[in-house]
Amino acid sequence: AREVPPKVLERLRRALSFPNPAYLDRLRLGLHPGGEPETLCFVLERGGEVRLPRGAIHVLRRAAAQEALIVACDDARVLPAEALPEMLDLPLRDYQAAAVEKLVKVTQGTVVIPCGGGKTRVGMGAIARLRTPTLVLVHTLDLAEQWLGELRGKFGFEAGLVCDGNERRGAVTVAVIQALARWDASKLDEFLGRFGLVILDEAHHVG
Repeated sequence: AREVPPKVLERLRRALSFPNPAYLDRLRLGLHPGGEPETLCFVLERGGEVRLPRGAIHVLRRAAAQEALIVACDDARVLPAEALPEMLDLPLRDYQAAAVEKLVKVTQGTVVIPCGGGKTRVGMGAIARLRTPTLVLVHTLDLAEQWLGELRGKFGFEAGLVCDGNERRGAVTVAVIQALARWDASKLDEFLGRFGLVILDEAHHVG
């Protein structure tokens, strides 16, 4: 943190602060906010370091550029050594194939597809192309079951499932976010370190 110019740090705090949904929900229900903060700031300053969400690299670069600074990154991520077996060709529509082609070439991205447009197919296409252990995050058990059925039906294997009362892990694991949110940090870190690809289904529910 000592090496980050104060103006850059302040820009980061502003850009990465958001209204707290839990605070707003309590206000809407006529409840006292209690201990809920009005805003959530995703800049963690601890032990002389500044930590940002991994998706905030573009925010950091913009903030630094305003001070004529260049951000150099040392990518210390380690991909799992394990590779998934080759999978059957998955028939894709043109727009689905185009989305997969772009996804497999970038570090992160968002695919926007209308309801019924085959978003699960796009995710499965990325899994088949990258062949790395994969975590699929969903917010309902129904979505988890849908993914398990699609993976079983199209690729012929049984994926792992993490939900309340179930911690079956696999080379591809489907997890309900609410279950992972209850894990302690060390267990979650160990679990997440096993995957080379993370797919967040219905990302508009991420809040």
